[in-house]
Amino acid sequence: MLRTAGGLRLRARADANVQSGAKANLFVRPERVTIARAEGAAAAEPALNFVTGRLAQTSFLGNILRHAVEIEPGVRVTVDVQNASSGLFRTARETAALTWAAADSVILLR
Repeated sequence: MLRTAGGLRLRARADANVQSGAKANLFVRPERVTIARAEGAAAAEPALNFVTGRLAQTSFLGNILRHAVEIEPGVRVTVDVQNASSGLFRTARETAALTWAAADSVILLR
Protein backbone atom coordinates (compact mmCIF):
# COMPACT_ATOMS: atom_id res chain seq x y z
CA MET A 1 0.00 0.00 0.00
CA LEU A 2 1.19 3.52 -0.81
CA ARG A 3 0.20 6.51 1.31
CA THR A 4 0.39 9.91 -0.40
CA ALA A 5 1.55 13.10 1.32
CA GLY A 6 -2.13 14.08 1.58
CA GLY A 7 -3.06 10.80 3.27
CA LEU A 8 -4.63 8.87 0.38
CA ARG A 9 -4.08 5.11 0.65
CA LEU A 10 -3.63 3.33 -2.68
CA ARG A 11 -3.25 -0.41 -3.06
CA ALA A 12 -0.84 -1.93 -5.60
CA ARG A 13 1.63 -4.73 -6.17
CA ALA A 14 5.03 -4.04 -4.62
CA ASP A 15 8.44 -5.64 -4.61
CA ALA A 16 9.34 -7.48 -1.41
CA ASN A 17 12.14 -4.99 -0.66
CA VAL A 18 9.77 -1.97 -0.47
CA GLN A 19 9.80 -1.07 3.22
CA SER A 20 7.13 0.83 5.13
CA GLY A 21 7.89 4.55 5.07
CA ALA A 22 10.12 4.36 1.97
CA LYS A 23 9.67 7.02 -0.73
CA ALA A 24 8.00 5.38 -3.71
CA ASN A 25 5.81 6.01 -6.75
CA LEU A 26 2.70 4.19 -7.91
CA PHE A 27 2.39 3.41 -11.60
CA VAL A 28 -0.75 2.38 -13.49
CA ARG A 29 -1.32 2.27 -17.25
CA PRO A 30 -3.62 5.18 -18.22
CA GLU A 31 -6.03 2.92 -20.12
CA ARG A 32 -6.57 0.74 -17.01
CA VAL A 33 -8.12 3.65 -15.04
CA THR A 34 -11.88 4.19 -15.26
CA ILE A 35 -13.12 7.78 -15.07
CA ALA A 36 -16.62 9.02 -14.32
CA ARG A 37 -18.36 12.10 -13.04
CA ALA A 38 -17.99 12.24 -9.27
CA GLU A 39 -21.67 12.95 -8.57
CA GLY A 40 -23.15 9.78 -7.13
CA ALA A 41 -19.86 7.86 -7.29
CA ALA A 42 -19.31 5.52 -4.37
CA ALA A 43 -16.30 3.85 -2.82
CA ALA A 44 -15.26 0.81 -4.78
CA GLU A 45 -14.92 -2.81 -3.84
CA PRO A 46 -11.79 -3.74 -1.84
CA ALA A 47 -9.81 -4.91 -4.90
CA LEU A 48 -10.15 -1.46 -6.49
CA ASN A 49 -8.59 1.90 -5.74
CA PHE A 50 -11.11 4.75 -5.65
CA VAL A 51 -10.18 8.44 -5.61
CA THR A 52 -11.78 11.70 -6.64
CA GLY A 53 -10.03 14.72 -8.04
CA ARG A 54 -10.25 17.82 -10.19
CA LEU A 55 -10.02 17.51 -13.95
CA ALA A 56 -6.90 19.56 -14.70
CA GLN A 57 -6.51 19.00 -18.45
CA THR A 58 -7.96 17.05 -21.36
CA SER A 59 -5.98 16.44 -24.56
CA PHE A 60 -7.45 15.25 -27.85
CA LEU A 61 -5.23 12.53 -29.34
CA GLY A 62 -7.35 11.42 -32.28
CA ASN A 63 -9.33 8.41 -31.09
CA ILE A 64 -8.10 8.88 -27.49
CA LEU A 65 -8.94 11.52 -24.90
CA ARG A 66 -6.20 11.89 -22.30
CA HIS A 67 -7.42 13.34 -18.99
CA ALA A 68 -5.09 14.59 -16.25
CA VAL A 69 -6.87 14.48 -12.89
CA GLU A 70 -5.33 16.13 -9.84
CA ILE A 71 -6.14 13.92 -6.86
CA GLU A 72 -4.26 16.14 -4.41
CA PRO A 73 -1.96 19.15 -4.85
CA GLY A 74 0.87 18.18 -7.18
CA VAL A 75 -0.36 14.59 -7.70
CA ARG A 76 -1.95 13.83 -11.07
CA VAL A 77 -3.33 10.61 -12.51
CA THR A 78 -3.40 10.24 -16.30
CA VAL A 79 -6.45 8.51 -17.79
CA ASP A 80 -6.87 7.47 -21.44
CA VAL A 81 -10.37 6.78 -22.80
CA GLN A 82 -11.76 6.17 -26.25
CA ASN A 83 -13.04 9.38 -27.79
CA ALA A 84 -16.85 9.35 -27.86
CA SER A 85 -19.04 12.01 -29.41
CA SER A 86 -21.08 12.58 -26.23
CA GLY A 87 -18.15 13.83 -24.14
CA LEU A 88 -17.83 12.94 -20.47
CA PHE A 89 -16.61 16.33 -19.25
CA ARG A 90 -17.39 19.75 -20.64
CA THR A 91 -14.87 21.94 -18.80
CA ALA A 92 -11.72 21.73 -16.73
CA ARG A 93 -12.06 21.83 -12.96
CA GLU A 94 -14.95 19.36 -12.92
CA THR A 95 -14.74 16.69 -10.23
CA ALA A 96 -13.99 13.19 -11.47
CA ALA A 97 -14.06 9.78 -9.82
CA LEU A 98 -11.28 7.34 -10.72
CA THR A 99 -11.11 3.60 -10.12
CA TRP A 100 -8.58 0.95 -11.04
CA ALA A 101 -7.68 -2.53 -9.89
CA ALA A 102 -4.89 -2.74 -7.35
CA ALA A 103 -3.49 -5.61 -9.43
CA ASP A 104 -3.08 -3.21 -12.39
CA SER A 105 -0.71 -0.92 -10.49
CA VAL A 106 2.76 -1.32 -9.08
CA ILE A 107 4.76 0.49 -6.39
CA LEU A 108 8.41 1.22 -7.23
CA LEU A 109 11.01 2.85 -5.03
CA ARG A 110 12.17 6.32 -5.98
